[in-house]
Amino acid sequence: MSSYINIYNTECDRCRGAATESSQIASFPRHIHQVYYPQDGSSELPVRLQKTQRSCRVQNPDYAYTLWDEQRVLKLINEDYPELLNLYLSYEKWIWRVDMARYLFIYHYGGFYLDMDMECIQGLEAIREGAEQNRSSVVVRMTDPVGFSNDFFAATPRHPFMWSVVTALPHAKRWFVFPYATNMFSIGTMFFWGRYLNYPRKSEFYILPHYRDYIVHYHDSSWHHWDGKVVWYFFNHAFLFWTLLAIIFICIVVI
Repeated sequence: MSSYINIYNTECDRCRGAATESSQIASFPRHIHQVYYPQDGSSELPVRLQKTQRSCRVQNPDYAYTLWDEQRVLKLINEDYPELLNLYLSYEKWIWRVDMARYLFIYHYGGFYLDMDMECIQGLEAIREGAEQNRSSVVVRMTDPVGFSNDFFAATPRHPFMWSVVTALPHAKRWFVFPYATNMFSIGTMFFWGRYLNYPRKSEFYILPHYRDYIVHYHDSSWHHWDGKVVWYFFNHAFLFWTLLAIIFICIVVI
């Protein structure tokens, strides 16, 4: 783990610089953000995503709602973060741009981010109240097999942790042999968790217990390549994985 942290967090002094400023306890905006970049040439949400989107709006009637598309994301970057435009455009795959976008608009506006394939089965207000009672200013959830997921999180506006995430992106932008690993470690879930590991004020985090009481994640996995599907297959069939590994080991030893 220590080698992962040392290698993975280049220029981390800059990340800590944003985090050493005192954070005032601010309120979480009652605002849900989601993002959708169509891949089929149509701007209309697929029916399955319309249903999940509707569930979150129905369960949170007092919350503002923004569905971000690339045109809206580019408008935010051009008007408020022009220095980040080249970085954004350098990401060739749509999922990398979506990952960067979610970090940026939650930093800018605050509120809750949810992936489009998440169904809300309860309102988010209980989470918001729990975080504020805990005097927390960032909400995250654990994921399998380790770390935090970037498919559901929240923060107060202009939070230094979210800025440390954004400013670390250029230093983490590298190729990790396979597409799935590149996404996970350069901009996705493991990158997000790496920022937490290097953030000095972990008391600001509200690690959501029992997140399945609030949301159902259908794991659309629209960005997964062949390597991601292989990883998740073996993760979901752990016995098969270890059996094959044992057979290979025995064959090597015997031969």
